Amino acid sequence: MGKIHTMKRLLLIVSILSGFVGVTQDTQGMQGKFEKEEIPVHARRQMYGINGFFDSDKITINGNDFKSMDYGFDLLAGYFVADKLVVGGKLGWHVNEGIFTSDEFLGEKILYGGIYSRYYVMMGDSYFALFPEVTVGYAGITIDTENGHGPLVQAGGGITHFLSPNVGLEFVGFYEYMSVSNGLDLTFNNFGMRLGFQVYLPYESKPDLRDYY
Repeated sequence: MGKIHTMKRLLLIVSILSGFVGVTQDTQGMQGKFEKEEIPVHARRQMYGINGFFDSDKITINGNDFKSMDYGFDLLAGYFVADKLVVGGKLGWHVNEGIFTSDEFLGEKILYGGIYSRYYVMMGDSYFALFPEVTVGYAGITIDTENGHGPLVQAGGGITHFLSPNVGLEFVGFYEYMSVSNGLDLTFNNFGMRLGFQVYLPYESKPDLRDYY
């Protein structure tokens, strides 16, 4: 069973990386259609996105360690409080393929929300940017029929390819820690990857009512 899980993880990693590289190569011709000054990392812009992800878990239950694998998605909404600096909210959900103990198979579901921040660093004159990202939040978890909740922290970094002044494709690697002590005695140490799209909306100033008088 362990070999099957390892193969599934490798195939998923290859699929995610291949998808990111493939879309990036297919959109190379779009780069000449907008100026680099239009890359959407300026103050007062809005950012919305969805990411699919997977992570490999090390779960400690009542002092015993287990390994498993999660799949899920994140929804993000952010605001550029300054050039290149985003602060926003994140809502995530993931489901586990199962935690194998000595005598049973336990399903797992997690729902979490939090505040995140990232800072874009442009890669020279390209249409790519690197960014570190930190998320602090709170999560609820169900394992089998038991429920618990506790704080969650994510830290990682990624790369965004800006396909247009309003759309970006991103790949993120992250570490996640969660501690649950209400209802369940658990700790999570996860390493994962995310692939998704972000939409960047321009800032529109409100009309000056004095212009109408």
